[in-house]
Amino acid sequence: DAMAITACVGVIVGVVQLVLVRAGAAGLGPLAPYPVVSGLVNGTAALVLLSQLPTLRAHAFEIVVALATAVVMLRFPLRWKVPPVLPAVAVGMIVNALLRAGNVDTGPVLSAMPAPVAYPAMAANAIAALLSHAPVLPWRDIVTAGVTIALLGVLETLATSSAMTDAGIATDGRKELNAVGFANLAVAVTAGGPPVSAPVAGALGLLRTGGKERLTPIARLVTLALGGAFLGGYLPLVPQGALVGLVLAIGYRLVDPEPGKLLWRAIRQDTPHRFEIAFSALISLSVVVVAAIAGLAVAVAAGAVACLLVFTAAMAGSAVRRVYDGAAVLSRVRRSAEENAVLLRERQAVAVLELAGPLFFGNVSPLGHTLDQVRAGGTRHVVIDLSRIVRVDL
Repeated sequence: DAMAITACVGVIVGVVQLVLVRAGAAGLGPLAPYPVVSGLVNGTAALVLLSQLPTLRAHAFEIVVALATAVVMLRFPLRWKVPPVLPAVAVGMIVNALLRAGNVDTGPVLSAMPAPVAYPAMAANAIAALLSHAPVLPWRDIVTAGVTIALLGVLETLATSSAMTDAGIATDGRKELNAVGFANLAVAVTAGGPPVSAPVAGALGLLRTGGKERLTPIARLVTLALGGAFLGGYLPLVPQGALVGLVLAIGYRLVDPEPGKLLWRAIRQDTPHRFEIAFSALISLSVVVVAAIAGLAVAVAAGAVACLLVFTAAMAGSAVRRVYDGAAVLSRVRRSAEENAVLLRERQAVAVLELAGPLFFGNVSPLGHTLDQVRAGGTRHVVIDLSRIVRVDL
């Protein structure tokens, strides 16, 4: 039975996630590289926008309702202290009614939600199906799916936590993972529902619409619960195009333009650290592509691996970019004749070492070897140019 299998997977996911919390998985959140977090946000935006294309293709004029709803959602002044969703949906319903009055097909309307009293019955049916089909259920596949989804959910939750932190919202990865783990257990046991995680779209969607307080997500959940309990039967009054417009507006607000700006900076000839900036932008864009093809959690893993490979390649090379003596370059500072005479006489004894890239304990050895070489060549004064060093970790 599908519901029984879903409930089992949900329980396994919750248990594995709680075990990972106890093992210290929450400490990995701050280690998420910026290109991965940015790519995850933009990948979420791409998935949100692309998910609405099949719906819009089915009905040509549904896009009119969707665009009207999205424009109001994006342009409605937040200072009016009214949730933009309400006027946006209202405008979508008005546009839909006007188009239908002209015999224009604007697509279907939303379906009514089941009554909340049906959820316990759904859970009871799942438990009954589990007990009756336990011997023949594919337990190996269930456990494998549960562990895999748990790991991917932890990655997505930690990435969401990092994205919120970068946006200026304080988060606690341990609390977030605990909440997700207990939520999966509760959903699986009470309603036989599928596993969940902390999605980037929901978290940043609230942030971009002005919700920055601790009570914002709680108010959102309470509103959804009350709306489902008392207004679920009125959903057929709302056109599907209005919902599509809300989703498009959320996807648009999620877009992070910073990777594109970084790539443009890297193209310019006078930009310092061009290659590192270009790699960061390309990793972010590759995460977007992987997210659109294989999903967010796989994109997080792929982005982390790419950052690790780039970091390893950068650290493996020598930090010494160029070595030259005082005879190769003359000073641009105006000095007295006596000082210039000293510099000209001692210029062969001055060595300049230009360093570039990251400097850490793994590539200090080539630097020490270079210093030994210039000292053996008669150098008595060494100038080390650190202007191209992007990070230091000794």
